[in-house]
Amino acid sequence: MGCGITPEQFWYGDYTYFHYYERAEQARQKRENYFAWLNGVYTFKALAATVGNIGAKNKSDMNEYPDRPLAMTAEEIEEEKRRKYAEKEQKFIAGMKARISQLKAQQERKQNG
Repeated sequence: MGCGITPEQFWYGDYTYFHYYERAEQARQKRENYFAWLNGVYTFKALAATVGNIGAKNKSDMNEYPDRPLAMTAEEIEEEKRRKYAEKEQKFIAGMKARISQLKAQQERKQNG
């Protein structure tokens, strides 16, 4: 039988078995389809990170392959948002510190100059 039920169970067993086997088969197919889609996503990202970077003029135009698995659950998505925000915050702080250092150096040169 197509959904995993044996002929004996189909013909001679409780008719509700067929319903349960059918639902299990649908869940298996849905999961299999999801993993095929996910494989396509990773393949697309890999191609974009390699072939897509051939014509990139500078580093900001380049695609990067993800450094960690893609977030799937709501918790993982929220954690990914927090991580990206923290990274942006750290880059901003580093940039501000560098700018402050430049301004201090300019001010010292004016005073000593």
